[in-house]
This record gives sequence, structure tokens and C-alpha cells, in this order.
Amino acid sequence: MTRRMRTFLLCGAAAVIAMCLLLMHRQAAAHRRNAAPSLPVIPADAALLSLDWTQTGGESADGSFVFTLMSENGAYTLSDGEDSISLTADQWRQVEQTLRAGEHTAPVELPEGVEVLDAVESTLSVTWRTVNGETVSAVYDGQRETALRELLTGFLAASAQ
Repeated sequence: MTRRMRTFLLCGAAAVIAMCLLLMHRQAAAHRRNAAPSLPVIPADAALLSLDWTQTGGESADGSFVFTLMSENGAYTLSDGEDSISLTADQWRQVEQTLRAGEHTAPVELPEGVEVLDAVESTLSVTWRTVNGETVSAVYDGQRETALRELLTGFLAASAQ
């Protein structure tokens, strides 16, 4: 094998390795961009401060809803965008317990340019306040939060009677 031929083969091998490394780097960057964000740890001593939950899309109008909960100066309110009711401290604790017991999932963003026309979008944003006065916020995919939805709709239905 001539010296020129060895040099040519070595350059070719180096080019293939460089292309492989570039491809691996691009795939890793795309994965990091589209990966679900990690969920924050909610301290055990934190108290629920507010909750905003919006769900749109799906096959029926029943699949779309809005819930807003707020705690202000010891008063607790729940709104569904049309009606607003006061909650008792016990009902508020039930909401906190349901949130703590749930297995939440982080929202997953679709890759850029990908659209699903009949997709359900459900965003559950929750803010907690620690005993130190710090606020901790988390955003979840709300599609699987069945127990929380049943609890909130139950509060609204009971107040309508």
C-alpha cells in the first residue's frame, strides 16, 4: 500500500468519524429540546396558593374546561370561568391532598413543526407557598388528573343545588 493511499484512507476514516459525532450531537440536542421538563419538588410544609387548569380540544365540548382556585387572606375561591364559589378550609385541604396524592406528569412539547389537529391540550399550573414565604410553581400535563377534576366538578355541582 502506498503512502498516498494510506493517507487517503486515514482521511476518509476521520471524515466518517466526524460525521458520526456530528449526527450524535444533533440527535442529543434534539432530544434535550423535546424532552419533558423535570418536575419541581413540592416541600411537605408548602400550602396551596393557587391553581389554574385549562383543557381544550378533544372530541366533545365536555372535554374543554377551565378551573381557577385562589387563596387570598384566608378566603378560598373556585371558578370554572362561568361560576365562582367559595370553598371551605376543609374543601381546600381536600384539593391540597388530592394534588399531593396524584402522580403528575410534565407537559411534553411536540417537536417544532409537528401539529396534531384533534389533540387535547391540558395545562395544570399550581403554585405553593412554603412556611418561609417562598413560592414554588409547577406546570403539569392535566389530562390524567381525573381525581382532581372529579373533586372540583363535585364542589361546583354541590353549590348549584
